[in-house]
Amino acid sequence: MFSFEKLEVWQKTREFLKEIYKVTASFPKEEQFGLTQHIRKSIISVLSNISGATSRFGNADFKRFIEIAIGSLYETVS
Repeated sequence: MFSFEKLEVWQKTREFLKEIYKVTASFPKEEQFGLTQHIRKSIISVLSNISGATSRFGNADFKRFIEIAIGSLYETVS
């Protein structure tokens, strides 16, 4: 198990990702390569940046990855 997998925020984001996939599966076919893909990519970015942040050694790098994750989360919700 990687250290990020123990983080509650990573676990909750992973649950949210599963919900996003369920919801976007019901989107119209014409949105499959537009809105659906964009929403899915943005939530995957949140998950990836949280895990990526844990591999950084400096606070500045860690903070930057978390900032990117937050931005992607806003993108997903929007």
